[in-house]
Amino acid sequence: MKLTDILKGIDYKAYCNGGECAADNREVERITFDSRSVDKGTVFVAQKGVHVDGHNYIGMAIEGGADVVICQDLPAEQPKGVLFIQVENSDIALGLAASNFYGNPSHKLQLVGITGTNGKTTTVTLLHRMMREMGIHAGLISTIVNRIDDEEIAATHTTPDAVELNRLLAMMVEKGCEYCFMEVSSHAIVQNRIAGLRFAGAIFSNITHDHLDFHKTMANYIAAKKQLFDNLGEDAFALTNIDDKNGRVMVQNCKARVKTYSLQTVADFRCKIIESSIQRTALRIRHRRHTAGSQRPSRRTGTLPVPSRQRHNSHCGLRPHPRRIAECHRHHQRGTRQKAEPHCRGWLRRRPRPVEATDYGPHSRRRLQSSDSNIRQSSHREPRKHSGPDGSRPDTGREV
Repeated sequence: MKLTDILKGIDYKAYCNGGECAADNREVERITFDSRSVDKGTVFVAQKGVHVDGHNYIGMAIEGGADVVICQDLPAEQPKGVLFIQVENSDIALGLAASNFYGNPSHKLQLVGITGTNGKTTTVTLLHRMMREMGIHAGLISTIVNRIDDEEIAATHTTPDAVELNRLLAMMVEKGCEYCFMEVSSHAIVQNRIAGLRFAGAIFSNITHDHLDFHKTMANYIAAKKQLFDNLGEDAFALTNIDDKNGRVMVQNCKARVKTYSLQTVADFRCKIIESSIQRTALRIRHRRHTAGSQRPSRRTGTLPVPSRQRHNSHCGLRPHPRRIAECHRHHQRGTRQKAEPHCRGWLRRRPRPVEATDYGPHSRRRLQSSDSNIRQSSHREPRKHSGPDGSRPDTGREV
């Protein structure tokens, strides 16, 4: 790829042979921020990290064969034949350059980012598994593993670096994936690892006191999460948990279409727990939808099984693409379940098969204690079961 194509959308000044010049059309074979992996035809991006400054390794990268260096600060020595691209922020430049280099793959599929302290891994796993069971090609980027359809790729970070991230997305596009569900950590947002990506939607789970060793204050932590929603386009969607006190904060000034979900209060997607056991939790999800010419919102209902009885997993069950539930319910009510679209089949069976998903994310002491308590309680109490032929149960006065 030509260098000028890689630099599209980046504000820069070019320097060569000791003076300012124009960027040429030399061929670029790869992009890297690791001076140890440089060879001929490589663009080396010098980043200022938390512990290490990549500007200190510019000389090593040039010795390895790099003939283009993107940096914030120009080095004292500028060897002849090497083109230096000076930018204001190397992290953002790396994200934009990597996206351009791989053909802007996030523009060619529906990229959905999930952010929050807890529940990210469970949510993206449910979403990916749901799409695969409906026969839709989808990718997964998570803490535990990355997937392209059913092919597993080892994961090293919750959110990979910008180069690896765009490489994975490009592979998904090549394999025909229509969706990608991705965990977006606050570290990745602050470090601009997602720069250059276009999100079709973003989901907020919750925020608790965590990662303050990096963010220092809760205000900084919340602001970091909010950046994901602030950067959404008008054609994107934002789904937020209003049971969390910061749920509405996330979507303030958001340009995307905003939808809410809740276990406790009125929301666009309201959930009620209708069955709870150690194996799974069954949720009844009601979709409140305003239709043209109607003063009252219409409601659609679907039932969704979620593994585990933990409360935060109930919230996870609310996040996976609620529109699909409404679509499937429409076909079911018309008595055309067998003739429904392929992605609807099997969704609203009388005894739905649970989707296997587990949250393997970092667990705080409080969450571990809560899980242990749930297990002990389950061993002394029979699970609640449906009492009516339609799956309903007597009202106990407890609606969550």
